[in-house]
Amino acid sequence: MIKTATQLGLLLAFALSLVALGGSPAVSAASGGDKHLITLKASTLPSGQMAYEMVSHKIKSPDGQERDVTGRYAIGPTVPGPTLVMKEGETAEVTLEHGWRFPNVR
Repeated sequence: MIKTATQLGLLLAFALSLVALGGSPAVSAASGGDKHLITLKASTLPSGQMAYEMVSHKIKSPDGQERDVTGRYAIGPTVPGPTLVMKEGETAEVTLEHGWRFPNVR
């Protein structure tokens, strides 16, 4: 559950960045391009600020080959979160893991 305006803004910015990079879902699915398998973790920095961390980014080609490109990203959570770079016609399956800690919530 979203508890603050900061969390809502961070979630909205993340969603908009995916929409901007993804293009039209109908075009992407029909083209048969690479599929990006991405796992992000939402984390709280020691300062209390919300951030995202790249856990895993693998690219699966139409012929079944898979390559791991996780090493392209910074280690640990960052603000803003990692930039997802894709080509038109590619698809993404994004998993978001919850890692936020709320010190004032029990």
